[in-house]
Amino acid sequence: MSRHEQQDEHQRQLYLFHLVISFYKGCQPFVARIRGLWDGEALLGVPFAGFVILNLHPI
Repeated sequence: MSRHEQQDEHQRQLYLFHLVISFYKGCQPFVARIRGLWDGEALLGVPFAGFVILNLHPI
């Protein structure tokens, strides 16, 4: 993999990471309303994606 390709891959990963974080932050109020359990301190240890997927999975 060339240096340029490595940089592209790194940028793509960063972009995806920011996308996940933004999505997660956007979901917080929604999740809090539905579950009534949003407590930032208590849930900091929960992996972002796992928490979002668990809470948005259709019942």
